[in-house]
Amino acid sequence: MALISMPGLIAPRYLTNSLPLMAKDGMELYSTNDAIIYRGAVEDAGAAHSEKLTGAIARLCRIYGATKIDLSSKIVPPQVIRFLCKVAHGFHIWERGLFPLEESPAIAILKSERTDYSNWIGSKSVSSGQDPQASMHEMFIEDVTTKSGLQCVVVNIALFNHFGPKLAYQVITHAPGWQEHVVAANEARRTGDIHLITHR
Repeated sequence: MALISMPGLIAPRYLTNSLPLMAKDGMELYSTNDAIIYRGAVEDAGAAHSEKLTGAIARLCRIYGATKIDLSSKIVPPQVIRFLCKVAHGFHIWERGLFPLEESPAIAILKSERTDYSNWIGSKSVSSGQDPQASMHEMFIEDVTTKSGLQCVVVNIALFNHFGPKLAYQVITHAPGWQEHVVAANEARRTGDIHLITHR
């Protein structure tokens, strides 16, 4: 049995918020999209009442002499975010070619110069979840106009499409002058502090 847990993030604030942005550490989650894989079958982990899923868990309990199975996952923000930035930057270069690296907030995050992840990386709902015809992973690049009327480039990354997650990660890979639109947060910060915030 395997658990795939995909954190659902708020949309990148650079796209949706008025400027200037506060440079607040961490990433903000609004949900997790989980799927359980057992003997080739995929089940939405939220469907705990599913007869197939309940039966699979009961069989595993009998095999191992357990009374219950706890499924847990750990999200490590810097690792998740840097992975997304690497993939997005590589895809951007493949699709559009080179550009000045200082124009990329994703590169600043990769170089550990920034930890205000939610300003530059987020996710959005997509319709391809659990589509058997969908590719395992999909990426596309788009030019976006932000709420404040600025132009930027966003790489969208959908992972494990037909296993259930119905989201694509959004990484802002090119935003000339992005540094001018961020101010230090009012709270005291130390480099490296990561805060995982879950909205309910």
